[in-house]
Amino acid sequence: MSEPRDKVGIDCRGDVCYLARVDDSAGRPTVRALARFQRHQLQQHRFLENAEVRISLTDRQAVVKSLRLAPTGKLPAEKLARFEMSQCLLGDEDEFLVDVAATGQPEHWLGMAVHAETASDAASLVAEPSDRKQEVMLGLRSWSLGAGFLTYCHAAGGDVVALADYWDDLTTLCLLHKRRVVSTGVIAHPVGQDCHSPDRMAMELRTVCNFKTEELADIGINSPLTALLMSGSRCDDVTVGALAKVFSIPVQPVKMAPGFFPSRVDLDQIPVSRYLAALGLTVA
Repeated sequence: MSEPRDKVGIDCRGDVCYLARVDDSAGRPTVRALARFQRHQLQQHRFLENAEVRISLTDRQAVVKSLRLAPTGKLPAEKLARFEMSQCLLGDEDEFLVDVAATGQPEHWLGMAVHAETASDAASLVAEPSDRKQEVMLGLRSWSLGAGFLTYCHAAGGDVVALADYWDDLTTLCLLHKRRVVSTGVIAHPVGQDCHSPDRMAMELRTVCNFKTEELADIGINSPLTALLMSGSRCDDVTVGALAKVFSIPVQPVKMAPGFFPSRVDLDQIPVSRYLAALGLTVA
């Protein structure tokens, strides 16, 4: 079998999965296709053939930590971050898949850990272990949102920018400082009367953003939040309007850079922002 040339990112929202297939063999990614499938349609689907497959996990499916490192001079920062993350786990380290990410702050890293059973369940989305023809990798949705924005979208001004991926059941938050992911969060929207009210969701997001910016100050990032950029199924005029009432900074949908898409594609006719996490999964 030839080496996979393309990367496929899969971001599932309940029974519906959003997929992005990207060719980066020329050094610059080209989006070959965006597609939406029902979850049960994905096993052994032709869309996944000859591709490296990556599946998103929500921040609620993983252990996600902000790590404060105490440099010893004996270990590289990444190894030290992995060690610190392993100390946060309740259970045998061998039962978890661990990943860490630099934030640009020498003593501040992000860490995530996924239980092996959760990882296996996620990978079974595309094929059962006995039928799997290629390795399936996993990525944290909040980190993938940041990677998708930094790679495929027009930049926003200011040092600190918040990305909010808005859906009926869940809002995923990613804060960027100087083009690096420095903090993440998630807000669950339980089913119930008024729980999906745009005004209520806006107030919840403002509260979480305030808390996150205070956390950033604790690690030496004192720049104010300069923009709130939206993606997801609830990224519409009503939601943006509700957010604009409680945030004193610009609130707007993410804007995709057309250069990564075939020239014939009219991005205004595609709900591209729903695919931001899937696109981010394709970033190496």
